[in-house]
Amino acid sequence: MKTKFFIAMLCVLSIGGVLKTYAKNILTFSTVEGAQVLASKSEIIIREAYRRLGIQIKVIPLQAEQALDMSNSGVYDGELFRVANIHKQYPNLRMVPAVILYNEDVVFAKNSLTFVVDGYESLRPYRIGIVKGVKNAEIGTAGMNREVVTTYKNLFLLLKAGRIDVAFCTREKGIKFIKELNIKHINMLEPPLSREKLYHYLHKRHEHLLPKVTKVLKQVVSELCAPSATTCTWLINPL
Repeated sequence: MKTKFFIAMLCVLSIGGVLKTYAKNILTFSTVEGAQVLASKSEIIIREAYRRLGIQIKVIPLQAEQALDMSNSGVYDGELFRVANIHKQYPNLRMVPAVILYNEDVVFAKNSLTFVVDGYESLRPYRIGIVKGVKNAEIGTAGMNREVVTTYKNLFLLLKAGRIDVAFCTREKGIKFIKELNIKHINMLEPPLSREKLYHYLHKRHEHLLPKVTKVLKQVVSELCAPSATTCTWLINPL
């Protein structure tokens, strides 16, 4: 009886050790829900980089602000992608200094409203809709007449209902939700409001990985953007 108990305990301890080791080789990153195109593109790059380091990744889509809160608090291991310098507001995050993608921010409006977009100040006369947690939008429109919502779906429903004049969004998200919600008579104003470099972020507990992750990310991006590579265009242009 004692022998059976001893063997059972060894099995439990052995399984626990395997699970613990396995868990160390999986990192979970949060990302902004509704950003499928950018998320899928960045995930290809990030997943390949960590594969070369012997680490698996999981990606959890959340609302923009919630994603940052969860990764900054350490519930998750970092952010799949964000604009530069998010770590200045979320001090537990460490920016990996390797550009993985570029992102264009644009504004959408009903066809009856047309004007030339010339930086954030050109939006001041209008009622602006932004999504909470999208930091460049929050900073760029500070002090303006704006409506802050938690999801991109709600953003475009407000635009459809005429409760805002312009919706701040990435090009790919805007096109996606206009199609999904079957919204008519909406146009994307030109030129883009901004073009941002996107970076991967790690929680500070993984700071020791920064040099390795930086090196391998640069390698992966360089290979994907080699002259013969077919994927280079989507690394440079979101769509």
